[in-house]
Amino acid sequence: QMTAITTLAAGNWSAAGTWTGGVAPVEGDTATLNHAVTLNQDATVGSDPGFGGTAAITIGAAGSLTFDNAASRTLTLKGDLKINSGGSLTIGSSGTRYNSAYVATIIFNYSASMASGKYGIRVDYSTTSVLKAYGALKTNNAYLTSQAASGQAHIIVNDATGWANGDTIEIASIDATGVGTTTAEERTISGISGTDITLNSNLSSTHPANSFIMNMTKNIIFKSYNTTNGFFADTRFGTLANFVMDNVAIQCVGGPSTAITGCIGFAVNGNTSAQPATGNFQNCTFYKHVGVLTSGGMLYLGGPYGAGATINQCSFYAGAGGTSGVIFFSGYISPVFTNCVFLKVANAIFTQGGTGGVGVTISTCWFNACNQALFITNLAFWEFSTNKYDGNLTVYALFAGTVQASVNDTGSTFGGITANARIFSVSAGATPFLNLINPTFGSSEVQHLADATHGQNFLT
Repeated sequence: QMTAITTLAAGNWSAAGTWTGGVAPVEGDTATLNHAVTLNQDATVGSDPGFGGTAAITIGAAGSLTFDNAASRTLTLKGDLKINSGGSLTIGSSGTRYNSAYVATIIFNYSASMASGKYGIRVDYSTTSVLKAYGALKTNNAYLTSQAASGQAHIIVNDATGWANGDTIEIASIDATGVGTTTAEERTISGISGTDITLNSNLSSTHPANSFIMNMTKNIIFKSYNTTNGFFADTRFGTLANFVMDNVAIQCVGGPSTAITGCIGFAVNGNTSAQPATGNFQNCTFYKHVGVLTSGGMLYLGGPYGAGATINQCSFYAGAGGTSGVIFFSGYISPVFTNCVFLKVANAIFTQGGTGGVGVTISTCWFNACNQALFITNLAFWEFSTNKYDGNLTVYALFAGTVQASVNDTGSTFGGITANARIFSVSAGATPFLNLINPTFGSSEVQHLADATHGQNFLT
């Protein structure tokens, strides 16, 4: 028997006095928070109502939900997490991050009848709503300081801040076969001494110095109940400082099972007039969406009214499933990407809809083993600088109908470690403006372009 339970007073989730009826909500119940509630235990809540039904948890205008930072906590949702205008969800803070000894996990899309995109996060547009999550500080993008040879089970990296036994790492590909590569390797850390990392099994390929390594493990996790049915996030925060995902792992997102305009994957949805949705992603990992999303993107920036999202030091790894990393829908305005890494992602950054992203800045990012690193369509106005492109099937893909696109790329390196199969792919009818300024072509790229078989692949 489902019970709709609301808060009676501020207090701990476990306290009888927090809830009407004197009983905390459990699986099968729904919870509405109109007071400040602290999650001090594991909890499962929600009535499994189907897509668009009563949310498992609704955080009202005067309500908040805060993880207590006193132990590992898991919140499992059998329905949506709904944040109304003025509501707040916080896990840690910028001053007191979630303790590295603990893990805070929110599990979405749990159902007796599992389906991808059945449940997720829904945030009403507001300039006062809050979602802030601050995990323990951890370097997720590093690189090898020396060659890691096939047959060995240790690597040396430049920075292993926060790394721990049991962490999952991804090691860069050394060929140009896109997401189908077998030379990108996933391992688990079994030992650490400074920056010398012992792996759970030997490497199958030799990886040269300066190859990138991604640590995908965080101690705040937003994930789907299983790896085959993704959750979605339709977020519409109007204030950048109020939506902060900092050192958070986002795992297994998918599109909603019934279409929501401007929402695929984890969406910053600025598709509605006068609702300039924005978000701040710092040191986050978007991990292994294999089998969840064969089209669409992990992070979805929906325009044309969305503006100003910042994506810094984030890692995107899809594996062989063939999803996009980031999608700009209908002209999202002025997002800034810095120091991000894209590995085994079908389209690392992709524009969709009538216009591409406007005022996009992408700098010091690294693209490896992508089918298309940059998939560009109409009216895309992008500025790139000091990026690295290695082992991609295509770096710039410009397809028929691509008109009035303007892209400048300054000081980037092509094939510094592994040659790309081709730099440009321009279809008939595409008329973009693409300007490479002071590019560097690594020796592997130069040799590849000079080869009789691949020499024409600079532009095909």
